[in-house]
Amino acid sequence: MMTTTIRASRPTALIVLASVALLLAPSRAVAAFEVTWPDARSAAMSGCSLDAAEDLVDLRADGRTGEGSRAQWSARLSGGELFGLPEAAGGAARIEVAFGKTAVALEMDGVGGALYRERSLGLRVGRRTSEDLMAWVALRGLGVGARGVPDAWTVGLDTGIARRLLGRIVIAVRFDRLNAPSVGDSPVARTARLTSSLHLDRITLAAGTVWIEDLEPSLALAAEVELADAFRFRAGVGTEPATFSCGLGIGVRRRSTLRPVVDLAWRWHPELGVSSFASISFHR
Repeated sequence: MMTTTIRASRPTALIVLASVALLLAPSRAVAAFEVTWPDARSAAMSGCSLDAAEDLVDLRADGRTGEGSRAQWSARLSGGELFGLPEAAGGAARIEVAFGKTAVALEMDGVGGALYRERSLGLRVGRRTSEDLMAWVALRGLGVGARGVPDAWTVGLDTGIARRLLGRIVIAVRFDRLNAPSVGDSPVARTARLTSSLHLDRITLAAGTVWIEDLEPSLALAAEVELADAFRFRAGVGTEPATFSCGLGIGVRRRSTLRPVVDLAWRWHPELGVSSFASISFHR
């Protein structure tokens, strides 16, 4: 991070930066974009995102399979706060439009406040090459700003692939910032994510691994249980650091109506306390 930012900061900023450093394990100076703001469903499952898996599994909420299981468009707005600190608040927005086997999404996210902030804006294009395989690529503008310091931007390249096996298992791999961009003198962390999920009738089990450049890999195990058509409970545990998360999903997903789906999540860190997340999404 920029040393000028730390000199100009107030005690609150120092607490925020120290908290983020502890969260990510202090094996080196914290680089930019090691925190990617999650939606509440992913946060409740300790970072195991099921977005890619949903495009490849039979979605009971629609009662359809194949191309019919994919919404023509969807939108999601997420927000929350890390460890109850206003200067560590964040949010994300995503809107996707599908044209047959191709989907285009506009994605935005950010974390921080006036003292220090990170923002990203990306365009993602995905292609479903078969019933069991899909791939995507994205270009993202990455910006870092701070009080008294002009915003600086760079461009990152992301890509990913998801494969369905035996009808109910999905393996998804995602690589962020493959081109190793930098914002000024601050490196942007390259990240790799591997998620596997097993989709049963009313239970989804997931496991994930995240590698952030120069840091210890973190592991996660999570589950989602559908207690009713419009109510789901989620929980997960993670390592590096050790955390526990849980959350609720309210609303029927992937219906052809504009009724919203609300997701809530809480994550406990053993030293830093509780982070809270909320999302609202629409599927059409």
